[in-house]
Amino acid sequence: AIGSDLLSNRVHVQTQYIDELEKLYSESLPIVKLPLQGFEVKGLKALRRIEKLLYP
Repeated sequence: AIGSDLLSNRVHVQTQYIDELEKLYSESLPIVKLPLQGFEVKGLKALRRIEKLLYP
């Protein structure tokens, strides 16, 4: 199905980005992974929601 192909491609691209960031920064910065959110992380309200995930 078209939707599953699109999702598979997105996962592949995101995995490449994550791998690259881990190679470049994992020794100097902590890397925290969060699940994909059902909303755009934009604005203070959204950041507060992310804060609760990071610091329960």
